[in-house]
Amino acid sequence: MTGEKEEDVAAFIEEREVKYPMATSYYSDGYDHRGIPHCYLVDIEGKIAWRGHPAELKESKLHELLAKAKPAYVLAGLEEVHRMRIGEQHGDAYQLGKKLLEQNALSEGAQTQLKGWMSKAEWFVETSVTEADAAEKEGDIYLVWAKLEPVARLYAGVPGSDDAKKRLETLNESKKNRLEIEAGQQFAEAKRLEGEQDFTAAMEIYKELSKRKGRTRAGKTAKVRYREMLEAGMLGFDPRCTYCKAGGSACASHARKR
Repeated sequence: MTGEKEEDVAAFIEEREVKYPMATSYYSDGYDHRGIPHCYLVDIEGKIAWRGHPAELKESKLHELLAKAKPAYVLAGLEEVHRMRIGEQHGDAYQLGKKLLEQNALSEGAQTQLKGWMSKAEWFVETSVTEADAAEKEGDIYLVWAKLEPVARLYAGVPGSDDAKKRLETLNESKKNRLEIEAGQQFAEAKRLEGEQDFTAAMEIYKELSKRKGRTRAGKTAKVRYREMLEAGMLGFDPRCTYCKAGGSACASHARKR
C-alpha cells in the first residue's frame, strides 16, 4: 500500500507489469500506523478485518479470512482486460470480456474472475443510475451529474450506460442546470481542500461561490459553511503549525480577519 497519487502508482504498475493488487490511501482513510512493519488484513467487503504488527497476527485469523478470499493476481488470458480496468477503461474492458467469454478459451478460474469484474462494472452503472434517480427527486442537479458523468465517460458499452449518457446530454442542455453543475463542482473542490486541511483556500471558494452563484443549491450551502468556518476560527489555519493543529483552529499567529 502507498500514499502516492493513483496516476503515479498506475504508471509504476504498467511499467513493472505488477499483477498483484496495490492500494492507494491516506492516513485519514483509517490506514494510519504507529510503527513499521505494520500489517493490514482487508476482507472481501474491503473493510479492515485486522491490523497490527505481523508478529502478532494469529494463524487462525489468517485462515479465517483466506477461506473467503478472491484471487490476488490476474489469471492467464485476462492481462489485457486487467490493464484496461486499472486504466479506467471499464467499458472497453467489459466489451473485451464479452468477446473472451464467447470464444470460450479461458480456464474455469479465469472465467469466474472475469465474470466477477464484469458484474462489478454492471453493479457500478446500476448503482450510479439509482443514486442519480434519488438525487433528481431531491432536486440536486449537481449530484445527478456527478453520478451519471463517470458512467457515460468510463463505462460505455456496459448495460445501462447508453441511457445514462443520453440523460446526461439532456441535463447539460439547460443553462440553469449547467450553472448548478458548475457550482457543485466548485463546492466539491472546496470540500476536497477541507479534507486536506487547507481551510483558508476552501473558505475562499465558499465565499466566492456564495457571492457569484448564491442562488444555486451549492451556493446556498457554501454560504452556510463559510459562516460556520469563520465562527470556528478556521481562516488562516496552517496545517504545518503545531499550535493550529493542537487547537483545531487558526492560532494567534496565523489567524486572519474577515
